[in-house]
Amino acid sequence: MSQKIIFPGYVMDTNDPMMLGRVRAYPETLRVQDMIKGQGFEPITNDLGKYDIPDNAKWSEKDPFIYLPLLPYFIYQVPKVGEYIHVIYYNKEYEYQSQNQFYIQGPFSTPTAINKESYAAAQTFMTNQFRNKQPKFLKSNTYTDNKKEPQSVPYSAGVFPEPSDIAIMGRNSADIILKDNELVLRAGKFKGYLKPNQDISPNLNRAFLQLSNFGQTLSEGPEQKIKVPKLPSGYVSTLIEYTISNPSSSSGFTGNISLYQLKEDITTSINNFSITTDLDNSTNGPIKNLLYKQEFTNLTSDKVVEQINLFIKGANDGFITDQTKNTPGFATTNQFPMYYRPSKVTYNGLINISISTITSYENLISVFQKVKPISSTLTPGFGMFYYQNSYLPKLQFDTSISRNIKYLPEYSSSIASLGAQVVYLLSHNEVIPSKGAIDFRGTLYGIPQTGYAFIDGKTDPMVRGEELMKLLTLIVNFLTTHVHPTSGAAPDGTSTAGITTQQIFSSLQDAPNTILNQNIRIN
Repeated sequence: MSQKIIFPGYVMDTNDPMMLGRVRAYPETLRVQDMIKGQGFEPITNDLGKYDIPDNAKWSEKDPFIYLPLLPYFIYQVPKVGEYIHVIYYNKEYEYQSQNQFYIQGPFSTPTAINKESYAAAQTFMTNQFRNKQPKFLKSNTYTDNKKEPQSVPYSAGVFPEPSDIAIMGRNSADIILKDNELVLRAGKFKGYLKPNQDISPNLNRAFLQLSNFGQTLSEGPEQKIKVPKLPSGYVSTLIEYTISNPSSSSGFTGNISLYQLKEDITTSINNFSITTDLDNSTNGPIKNLLYKQEFTNLTSDKVVEQINLFIKGANDGFITDQTKNTPGFATTNQFPMYYRPSKVTYNGLINISISTITSYENLISVFQKVKPISSTLTPGFGMFYYQNSYLPKLQFDTSISRNIKYLPEYSSSIASLGAQVVYLLSHNEVIPSKGAIDFRGTLYGIPQTGYAFIDGKTDPMVRGEELMKLLTLIVNFLTTHVHPTSGAAPDGTSTAGITTQQIFSSLQDAPNTILNQNIRIN
């Protein structure tokens, strides 16, 4: 008898007529035909290509494919058809009976697949993980393979739960996050829909309810101006690219080193530029213009490295000496910021490795790791001189207004925040007489988007208290300081306090937008 206690299962049906979260699942490792025959049925093939029983016997007491969830009913989560589950039997000696069978949701290959994870991808980090391509990181990792460049990380902070918190996740953009002293309920936390291994765009306009309890109260002091560091601005002015044309050679290497003048473009922004920036497919026309080029032929690996480093060092110092003695050299001006890197074809040889290209890779990496034009070089093979001999930009600052903040630890502070693009505060017991009652029928499981079109017409905008007080103060000041030209005549248009009737009428005309908040509505 096998010592296994957990078996793989393929979800075939989730439409439990008892609403208990049960599923009908195909146990991949058991003799399914024997299970079916043991219940008195002949196996048939269903729409999913799995052995099954007749439709009129499904979900009955003789259905051998029914599995109960191991999650308590109060935490309701049912896998989707086609997903992987772990199947567990109360007694392994009775695996082919239809009672006492349980399941738990299988693993996921990446949080971006929670909308629906394929059966195969769910097993990525299980014993057969070598069959599946590894998903890309969603967070930076300090470990990198010595033979590969660090992986780019598209992680958007705050989209997925952090390890220190507890969360209840929805299948798409809704979740509940429980922190130490905070609860956040969100819907629409990112734009669009999740797709496995695709980048995520956070949605700042999400709907959320946040309940926070802070251990102290904040007290603001007077304003003060402070300088805040900011990202450097500007464009890469020149680019140096080195190419090895015959990286698989065992006798000597041929190639070139080129200096280009770059056009100011979004692609050449110093905050965007990298070793992989593509300058060949711009919609704005040619971005790079060749200024100077050195060729080399039949050089050893060390000699290639020496020529590349001297080329870059010369461009940095203001004059590139031609080591081949074929040209008088080249004087560089206005070269900073200056970036150097392998050309596209050479870089592809560094990252696309196979058995047939291992010699090329080893030759290229031996050159790449030694390209260090000055001693302060932090990374081999590529880098940017912001100005002469410096890999660091000059600090730039913005002026910001700040206030000293004092913490009052003896006073705790609890805050509730409700946010969305449009907020409705609705009461079942209240009706705006001129607009009629809101019909809440059919909304027990949530108000559909179309329902809000009708609700909107049954609500009024909220009043901004301070803006209303400004208008009321204006009116009261006019009433208490107005004068009449003669007894019984209408008051002058300007009061003794300088308030005019035109000011009052103008404030009333602006009231729908200044005094009323059209996006927070009540009934």
